[in-house]
Amino acid sequence: MNEVPRTFCVTLRETPKRKEEAEKYFDQIGLKAEFFYGIHGESFGLKTTIPNYAILPGRESFITQGAVGCLLSHLMLWNVLIHQPEDEFLILEDDVVFVDGFEEKFVKLKGELPADWEMVYLGYLISGGTYGEGTTYVSENVIICKPVCTHAYMVKKSALKTLIETNQLAWNPLDIQIIERSLPKLKYYAVKEPLISQRSISNINFKSEVWHSLCYDWNMSEELMAHGDDSIRFGAGWYPLEKNNDGYM
Repeated sequence: MNEVPRTFCVTLRETPKRKEEAEKYFDQIGLKAEFFYGIHGESFGLKTTIPNYAILPGRESFITQGAVGCLLSHLMLWNVLIHQPEDEFLILEDDVVFVDGFEEKFVKLKGELPADWEMVYLGYLISGGTYGEGTTYVSENVIICKPVCTHAYMVKKSALKTLIETNQLAWNPLDIQIIERSLPKLKYYAVKEPLISQRSISNINFKSEVWHSLCYDWNMSEELMAHGDDSIRFGAGWYPLEKNNDGYM
């Protein structure tokens, strides 16, 4: 993968099996990635005091300890990368899965990117599941949309200062904070068809202890909604982290 910029993969010391599996996977696909240890929010005892009223309108709600840890992990990495000699970086999380033919598709994407790009989503989800109003088609493979998830994005050094300055609080999950606070100040794009997905989001090996982490059980939410359960809110189907001898962390 000679065309791919210097690559960093965010992982946690508390989930060593995930890192081991990611290392095997990267070796298998020929990707040279440097692992960056982030912060496990629960182990650190992290909590935010900044409420988010959008999750439950009219009521104080706070993002989870895991969400705080995720935000700080990426923030720490950005603060490291801003001092590195390279101008471009690929940032991954440790549950990524590359599409077949990634290298060829990536080269094509790079050739279509506008020269002013600062941040590019190589993997993401669209809120609501479909492209809608507000999506701009830049070229055959490049769009501007409102992507969620932070498992695979490419960033230029010029964008790091903005990302750091606009995420100095923990009130929303990082991907939403980036949408609301960072992207309006950046030249950002997304590949039309994501080149990198997530094991957890796809529910691949859903019952596996390794990839149980951050798995969203869409069937659970659908079942609850089918029974008229109005208690469903953001995060209703999210499971906790990796299992150790004492249970799930």
